Amino acid sequence: MSVSRVQAMAHGLWFIVPAILTVVAVLFPLASLAPVAILATIYLLTRPRGQIRGSGVGLGLVILTFIGSNSAPSALRVIAVVLATLVIVVTAVLAEHRTVRWGSAVPAFLAYIGYAALVSLATLSSSIPTLAVALVPIVAIASVVRKFSSEDFVAMVRWVVPAAVAQVLIAFAELVVLAEPIWGYRNLTTAGVPVLRYNPFLGDAVLRAQGSFGHPIPFAMFLLFTFFVCLSPVLRRHRFLRGVGIASALVGLFLSGTRSAALAGLIALIYFLLASPGLQRKTRNVLVISVIAMAFVIGDFGTRAIVFDLLASDSLAHRVDGWTLATGLLGRGAAAVLLGTGLNSEVAAFAAGYLQQDGFNVIDNQWLTLFVTTGLVGLVLFFAAVSMGWWRAGRSGRALILAIAVMFFSFDVTTWPTSFALLAFSIAVPREAAMSSVMGADSATALRFPTLATSAR
Repeated sequence: MSVSRVQAMAHGLWFIVPAILTVVAVLFPLASLAPVAILATIYLLTRPRGQIRGSGVGLGLVILTFIGSNSAPSALRVIAVVLATLVIVVTAVLAEHRTVRWGSAVPAFLAYIGYAALVSLATLSSSIPTLAVALVPIVAIASVVRKFSSEDFVAMVRWVVPAAVAQVLIAFAELVVLAEPIWGYRNLTTAGVPVLRYNPFLGDAVLRAQGSFGHPIPFAMFLLFTFFVCLSPVLRRHRFLRGVGIASALVGLFLSGTRSAALAGLIALIYFLLASPGLQRKTRNVLVISVIAMAFVIGDFGTRAIVFDLLASDSLAHRVDGWTLATGLLGRGAAAVLLGTGLNSEVAAFAAGYLQQDGFNVIDNQWLTLFVTTGLVGLVLFFAAVSMGWWRAGRSGRALILAIAVMFFSFDVTTWPTSFALLAFSIAVPREAAMSSVMGADSATALRFPTLATSAR
């Protein structure tokens, strides 16, 4: 069989292989690690040059998505982090060297991660293995994604969309077939406070779906990520891929019952529409948004009940209490206020009475979590990284960062490897014009096997 024939077959399996590996990994998470790793390696080695980084990052995100949850068994979570990191690092090594400007967002983001690690080691709040599991894959993603080309971006989405479809299928099975989620919890209470609630979009008879994340909020954040990357103009010629991704994201968000994610997605979508190029498009989108808003005001469609339920919920009260206690955190001492007390030091802050005392020892606010763990210095570095990522991003990239930033007010994004990885991607990915400008030599197709690549020349 000729090399060109092998190349054509490998290129044609772009959707089938991710889907097969995803299904196998979901059905047999432990037993399938070795064969899936072997198949994934072969698949990555046969990718075109312009897609190797994107394929590796996409596969790494899928691994974190399915077996990297905080609710998964700790051994499996470590395996997921190691595998994802190895895949991403190996693809970075295999990919041809590409010189790009670092820009401003990635160094600031890595500066925050380095600072958080140093403070954690200095205060003994986290061990080196714990920090490695939490931070190394994030560094790998940010470092590799900054060199993305347009083909890399498409290759990454070709992994993310099948994963989103699989997550939605898991969510349906969770509600209809499974007695318990893959991992996670149902009806769990802490000191009488419900941790998970019924789906406000579907009524009191249906629980919120979690997918393989073990929690509905990270599940919803992955779907938000899928939705906004599929809006990128880089996918303009990939209508089927884009359509499947957007549809899966919308269905999954509905099943997750996550009101904060729905609000974040709505705010980001409105920005995306209003930031359209050209006065005619902007005017049309303003009219569309106005008509839809008026329809909801007049017709309601159940939104008032959802809003009133949210305002009366313990979930909102818990988050509001966090803000009211923020000034009390200033009494921890100058060093703790300025430098923080290290990652995973929230437990001590709860025990000392600085945070919510309702029996649910989760801050549920990224900004407060940063202030507690990394102080004002870490807060400034983190804000700078997110702001610079926004400044460098294109329209869809800014919408994605905006959606995640809104979630900062209701979720500890950096304490979950999946949501932290999505944040790293959104900050590091170049804008569309920059991705298109670096396609050049990397767009050529060549097998990664040295003997075949040599014979191809």
